[in-house]
Amino acid sequence: MSDAPDVSCRKRPKAALVRDVLFVVGLAILATLSWQIGLPQILTYLQPLGWRFVLVFLAYLLVFVCDTLGWRYAFTRMPPLGFPRLLALQIVGKAANLMTPLLPVGGEPLKAYLLHVRGVPLAEGLASVVVARTLATVANGLFVLGVTGVIVVQLGLPVSLLEAMAAVLVLGGGLVGAFLVAQ
Repeated sequence: MSDAPDVSCRKRPKAALVRDVLFVVGLAILATLSWQIGLPQILTYLQPLGWRFVLVFLAYLLVFVCDTLGWRYAFTRMPPLGFPRLLALQIVGKAANLMTPLLPVGGEPLKAYLLHVRGVPLAEGLASVVVARTLATVANGLFVLGVTGVIVVQLGLPVSLLEAMAAVLVLGGGLVGAFLVAQ
C-alpha cells in the first residue's frame, strides 16, 4: 500500500466551517425572532401586500445588483471572481454594515478581506471598496437632490420650509464635497 494520504478525508477549510456555522446561527436568530414575534403577527403585516411583497425583495436585489456592477468597475483590473461571487460579497458586506454597532462601515473592510482571501491584493481590494463607497455616497446625494427638486416643484411648499431645505442641501453638499476631497 502507498503512504499517500486519503484525499476523501481532507479537512474542510476553516472559512467553509465558519460560513456554515454563521449560516446556522443566522437561521437560529431568524427562527427565534419569528417565534418571539409570532407567525400570526408577521402574516398580519405581510397580508396587505399580498403577492407584491416579492417586489420588495426584488427592489433590494436590484439595488445589490447595481451596487455590485458599480463595484466591479472600481477595480483596476477585473477581479478573479465571477459576478455571482462578487454579488455574494456585496450582500455579506451590507449585512455586516447593518449588524455593526455604532458605525455602519464594518462590511467594507470585510469585503476587502474576503477579496484578499480569494486572491485580490489587499490594497486593491481596499481601494475598490473606497471608490465604490464614494460613488455610492455621491449617487445617494444626487438622488436626494433630485427628489428634493421634484418635491419643491410639485408640492408648492411654504418659503420658510424651502429655506430650511436649501440650508440642509447646502450643508449636505458641503459634507459630500469634503468627503470627496478627503478621498
